[in-house]
Amino acid sequence: MNRDLIVEEASGTAEEWEFHLRAHDQAALSTFQEACHDKEVPIDITRVHHNPEEADGPSHRLTRKQREAVTLAFERGYFAVPREITLTELAEEIGISRQAYSRRLQRGLRNVLSEVLPSDGE
Repeated sequence: MNRDLIVEEASGTAEEWEFHLRAHDQAALSTFQEACHDKEVPIDITRVHHNPEEADGPSHRLTRKQREAVTLAFERGYFAVPREITLTELAEEIGISRQAYSRRLQRGLRNVLSEVLPSDGE
């Protein structure tokens, strides 16, 4: 699975779609653009932002919402022993269900761990 490009937001109509993507680097964005052209999917890149603070390290793999969930859990003591806060309390802080928060936290942690732990091929 290629994780060099993350869809952060998507909205669309019958005529067009707009995506906010996070690319690991320019090469990942170019590869995505080439794949769209190869499949005859019209694509216009209207804006590219570079954030050097997020360019390196495992956190660049997180969506904004995943980063928020992981950061909040860490800051509020969810990973402390014993735990200082529950998933329900964390979810209430940002106004989502416990189940939605749990899934968001799990996806975020999986993305971070996929960067820092060796894969089978390494």
